[in-house]
Amino acid sequence: MEMGTPAGTLARIRLIARPVPVKSGALQRLERQLGIINRLRALWVIAQARMTATRAGWLPTGYMEHRRYLHTATLLQDGRVLVAGGHNGTNAIQFAEIYDPETARWTRTAPMLNPRYAHTATLLNDGSVLVCGGFGASGVTGGSGESTSGDSLPLAAVERYSPVTGNWTVMEPMSQTHANHTATLLPDGRVLIADGLGLVDGDEETLNVVEWFDPATGSWTTGNAGHPRFSATATLLTDGRILLYGGEVITRESGLSPQFSADLLDPATGNTDRVAEGARFWHTATLLPDGTVLLAGGGIASSYITSPENVTTWFENTREERFIPATGQRQVTTPMSIHRHGHTATLLPDGTVLIAGGNFYVETQTPYLQLPAQDSLVSTERYQPLPVGPDGSASGRWSNEANLLEARGAHTATLLQDGTVLVAGGGNYSTGEVFDSAERFYPNLPGLGGCLVPLAAGAAVAGGGLLARRLLRERRGRSPDRDTQPGCVVK
Repeated sequence: MEMGTPAGTLARIRLIARPVPVKSGALQRLERQLGIINRLRALWVIAQARMTATRAGWLPTGYMEHRRYLHTATLLQDGRVLVAGGHNGTNAIQFAEIYDPETARWTRTAPMLNPRYAHTATLLNDGSVLVCGGFGASGVTGGSGESTSGDSLPLAAVERYSPVTGNWTVMEPMSQTHANHTATLLPDGRVLIADGLGLVDGDEETLNVVEWFDPATGSWTTGNAGHPRFSATATLLTDGRILLYGGEVITRESGLSPQFSADLLDPATGNTDRVAEGARFWHTATLLPDGTVLLAGGGIASSYITSPENVTTWFENTREERFIPATGQRQVTTPMSIHRHGHTATLLPDGTVLIAGGNFYVETQTPYLQLPAQDSLVSTERYQPLPVGPDGSASGRWSNEANLLEARGAHTATLLQDGTVLVAGGGNYSTGEVFDSAERFYPNLPGLGGCLVPLAAGAAVAGGGLLARRLLRERRGRSPDRDTQPGCVVK
């Protein structure tokens, strides 16, 4: 029997060997044209996807009239933001200005009656803003709007801003001077001022004093906070109690030390309960939707300062934690990618927390009680909390977000009514520059276009990312009327 080639193979050979018909020139041109059209259609689909795709990002949003850090920024009931006081790198200032998110413009408003920084500003239920304490120079300005005294002393002075009139009114002072303190709006409309640095017999000491302000009467009452502290946090919990956490203590006897206690204060009774011992300072505390509190950044100390030591170790061992009100305990959660202090933490509408900027120490050794050199951070991170587990664990996920346009610390971050975040002022601790610039975080920034950045009459370009950062730097200092110079508005 003669062996032959399998039929399947012959079929494949015949198929491959089949002659290809020769196309006419007109048909070839038509196919080329159709190919070009198809490629253009594909590029248009890609472009549409990029234009409709969103990402988180920062855009410049104008300049304040005055450079400042350690100031306050308060969201008003009409959606605008009041920025007040601060330090310009030389003196405390009393200047105030208003940011309008709709136009991205800054405008002047009446200056405060006292130059001050490291103060508090609280939005009251009637829409006015209560400013308390801080460091200043007893209101002596010499007509310049800046403190003229070389000494910055804690203040007891209180004033109230009316957005309707744009003016400030002197209020009854606190019974004690307070700076680097906390202020909390209570559910009944009163304001609780807690702790801080104050003058005791002419010396600056840490306070364990709380004071309640009643807007209806304009008067103050006092109580005891449990443990002295400054540079601490105060968080209003869902059950109405206030978590006073961490901070520092300075006295004539012991010098500077961390505060190892945390207190739960009941505003109704004035009683405090000590909970969750652990030293943390220069941190942030954010109430999460599940009622727990995210404690992020800052420094953590393991012991009181009794001998010279490396201050940077307080910040190298930082861990993020969540305070569980039901148990009164802290649970370690996922750490940030970068240790930082002097940052901001903002709860976003989706329940995540945006951490922006801050500082970190760069020197490894430093003399006793002398702070080492610092650098400021441009990075931002977002925390997604996970539910507390049956075993009490409180995990979460961190993701890196777009960098700030400026590396800055001691700035403010304000959640606006549209879900964006306004970051204003602050300083770069490595260069010593104090900022008048502001930028705005958009959780859903268009991938292409969407922001018009006015450059000159009749000229505009799309902004965002590296372009926005370059524009911010190129425009700095060029406008003679910075208080009315607009920034970016995403449409």
